[in-house]
Amino acid sequence: MINLYNLLNIYKELSIDIINAINNENVDLLDELLDKRQLIINEIEKIEDKSQIKNIINELNILKIDEKINNAIIELKQKIKENIKKVKEQRSVNNRYKINEPIDSVYVHIKY
Repeated sequence: MINLYNLLNIYKELSIDIINAINNENVDLLDELLDKRQLIINEIEKIEDKSQIKNIINELNILKIDEKINNAIIELKQKIKENIKKVKEQRSVNNRYKINEPIDSVYVHIKY
């Protein structure tokens, strides 16, 4: 059985990989890494003696890494919102030009 320190170390490594996946906007890898990290969390929850968990978390700087994940996710969400806004604006502009285009313009070039 894997001990608590090893599980938390794997958790830390997966968290760092998650940060890299977020920064590279690799969503497919991100889903896989989050699933693996959840499995590690489930294994940690099964361990009965968790008396040293706080010390190990501090030693491995896991809280700082989790904070970096949260910040990276917030930045990614902001980028996505900006991209959606740009797409909406572009659609709006395209629709305005289509509406303002005179329908009879097609017939102007026909010779009588």
